Amino acid sequence: MNLHRDVGFLRGLPLFQFFGEDQLQLVAFNCSHRGYEDGQLLFKKGEQAASAFIIVSGAVEFVGETGRQLYGEGRFGPGTVIGEATMIVRSQRPAAARAVGEVEAMEIPRSVFLRVLREYPEIAEKIRRVMASRVGAFVAELKDYQTDFTEETA
Repeated sequence: MNLHRDVGFLRGLPLFQFFGEDQLQLVAFNCSHRGYEDGQLLFKKGEQAASAFIIVSGAVEFVGETGRQLYGEGRFGPGTVIGEATMIVRSQRPAAARAVGEVEAMEIPRSVFLRVLREYPEIAEKIRRVMASRVGAFVAELKDYQTDFTEETA
């Protein structure tokens, strides 16, 4: 892809909804395009996560240590951001990601994303609010299952 197409692709993703043209160009210019063949790993479980991957074409599935697919029949296709939280928080990859067929992905370094947030604190605040809302919704969903967990451990 070229810079203009990369910017257009990023513009359509929720993670970048608060980014203006200059910020999108900065991210697009600093990302890498990677191609993967069927069965090739994008990353391994336990690796330090220093970037996010955005699936441009093809599909990716998450696999455990035995190579078995995780998350049911979940395959994640174009527009999926893998490792969104790693753009802000240092972490390790919780599972391996494997290409299903040929895959093209954009890899965005955490350092580039953080640079935008430092230079544009108004964007950082908007993203913080969205992520806080997601965490709140996740915790609320977990409360629905709290009795299931306490009954099993009793």
